[in-house]
Amino acid sequence: MKTVVQTLYNLIVTPLEFQGTSSEDALRRDISNLAAQLAHLHRAAPSVSVNIPPDIIQYVEDGRNPDIYTREFVELVQRNNQRLKGKSDALAAFRDILAADIAGAMPEMRGEVVRVLESVGVGSEVLDREDGRTEDQGLHIKKEEGVEEGEAKAG
Repeated sequence: MKTVVQTLYNLIVTPLEFQGTSSEDALRRDISNLAAQLAHLHRAAPSVSVNIPPDIIQYVEDGRNPDIYTREFVELVQRNNQRLKGKSDALAAFRDILAADIAGAMPEMRGEVVRVLESVGVGSEVLDREDGRTEDQGLHIKKEEGVEEGEAKAG
């Protein structure tokens, strides 16, 4: 493919620098080379497997820059990753709070809760924290004085 592009470039440049018979011979030689290179490219094409997403093909056919498509795709993936990380963090916080609440409400289940936490790669230190959250989650809720958990504060 590179040789085809180079030959096409030569075919563009040679007439611009026309110098008589030598330029004519160079043009004939480049045209013969181009024909041979295109024939070789045509024979080799079936053995090359390139999967281009139809969206990109349509994007280019509409006259748009494929680099813009790539940038938009990367931005979309980043937003989606951030959203999924938020969901994952929320579920981890819920897991930790639920484990602490179960262990606190039913002390006889503490061993099972510790076993489950360890099986998912979280240590039992979650149960030792007051709000059931680990330090790295950064989700700390402070209880207001005079308000019981589950009650709404008036006024």
